Amino acid sequence: IAFTRPDDAGRAQVWLIPTSGGEARRLTSAVGGVTELAWSPDSSSLAFVSEVDPDRVTDDDGQPRVKVIRRIRYRDDGEGWRGDASRHLFVVGVEGGEARQVTDGEGDDGAAAWSPDGSRIAFVSDRGESRDVEDRSGAYVVPASGGELELWSEGLSTVASVGWSPDASKLAVVASDQDTVSTNTQGWLFVLERGQGPVRLTDDSIKPAYYGTVIA
Repeated sequence: IAFTRPDDAGRAQVWLIPTSGGEARRLTSAVGGVTELAWSPDSSSLAFVSEVDPDRVTDDDGQPRVKVIRRIRYRDDGEGWRGDASRHLFVVGVEGGEARQVTDGEGDDGAAAWSPDGSRIAFVSDRGESRDVEDRSGAYVVPASGGELELWSEGLSTVASVGWSPDASKLAVVASDQDTVSTNTQGWLFVLERGQGPVRLTDDSIKPAYYGTVIA
């Protein structure tokens, strides 16, 4: 079983414990803590989300620090100051070792879902030049080893959760195709295929829950 609990600095980390019980083993030492995790299909790795802050100070020499605001969304309700920090995906082997950062750039990534063969990870991100002034997000796919991102949700304005079809050719998502309606108020279930337009499966009589991962 993989779970999170705080380290000595109060940052959530990933721990592993046998289902039969015993002593838990710490797996990660993420400087930005861990907020989400997902098992790979073969249980050899875990994907997790951690905050990456380019301005994070690692050594406290007792000197005052200057905070520089570079964007409109520099803080979050319930979290406070975030500055230029972004949440990104990491992958770590369950046997230990250094975690590998899979995504980077401007924007928060999350809701990771491994493809059935474990080669790719689908996720939701609000990355984009307009993220400070628009409530938009998309469904992206990235190789599990890292590399170029693919946007699968052209035609949708916001995406909340993703899941793979058994043959990994499609994604099921809870999303909205209306600029004035986000998934916080009304989402619909769509099927996405690379290079194709989104296909809506539900109407207004159904409001899919967007917490967790959609199973295709």
